[in-house]
Amino acid sequence: MASMFGIARNRPLQPATLMQVQVLRAIAAGAISLHHAQWDAETLQLRSGHSFHGWNPFPWSAGVDIFFVISGLIMVHASQRLFAKPGGAGLFLTRRIARIVPLYWATITVYVGLGLLAPSLLNQSYLEPWFVAAS
Repeated sequence: MASMFGIARNRPLQPATLMQVQVLRAIAAGAISLHHAQWDAETLQLRSGHSFHGWNPFPWSAGVDIFFVISGLIMVHASQRLFAKPGGAGLFLTRRIARIVPLYWATITVYVGLGLLAPSLLNQSYLEPWFVAAS
């Protein structure tokens, strides 16, 4: 079983990186990004009086489902050493918050800054107080 995950027999048991699965997750994230980018491009083009025809040979929004299924698999795989350990759930949550919250706040800060400096580049107002507070 150890060789199935690419783990050497003489090394301490550590979760493998599952590189192929990570590549699939990156492709799914790219599909989501392309879907959103096309929607935003269409909105901005229509606002300027031009037409826009998106490239849709694939159901890009399916990337959301694929991304979250793969992310769940990776979280379970990477945290398998914490299962049934005292304090394991708290450690898992602490690590997740430390990884996600700073990036999320940085992204919200960029969008608010963009909304203040160049609101015409956004397809909707992100500066409404309820929206910023909810974020």
